[in-house]
Amino acid sequence: MIPMGLSRGGKGNGGGGGRNRSLNERLLRCHEKIRTFLAIAARVAARAGAPKERADAAADVARYFGSAFFDHAADEDESIFPRLPQELAALAARAGAEHVRDEPIVRVMIEECDLISQGVEDEAVYEKLAGVVSELTPRLLEHLTFEEDYLIPAVSELDPALQTAALEEMAQRRDAR
Repeated sequence: MIPMGLSRGGKGNGGGGGRNRSLNERLLRCHEKIRTFLAIAARVAARAGAPKERADAAADVARYFGSAFFDHAADEDESIFPRLPQELAALAARAGAEHVRDEPIVRVMIEECDLISQGVEDEAVYEKLAGVVSELTPRLLEHLTFEEDYLIPAVSELDPALQTAALEEMAQRRDAR
């Protein structure tokens, strides 16, 4: 069972975390967190738990998807995909296009979770969140699997200097936030 709330009081729920992780480890950790927070969003939408627990969990979902999720997409689009071999350019372009495709619906999920985190117990908010989660979840899960099958394996084959440069850019992105 996935815990409803992961509140840590203060800082966000982070992305791939651990600046000492390899580039592949960071990417896969981010993917794991996306799956976790999608599952938590589904539990919130289903009104699992007490109102306070739902509000805390919704705040966690909004915080994660509002920052770390978008950092992750930027990491891939700006720091990782451009470094992949040219023969993977079409696959990287597909993944980048999916990032753009999914951004608007992710933002709607964040808005609905923000309302719930503020204590809104309106049925329409939960229904909208449930619709968004049911549309977004299969799209993101398919996207993550695609990247894990076709793009992430190539990351480990990158020259170590290219991996280090990507990791440095990723750190700068988070430091800027």
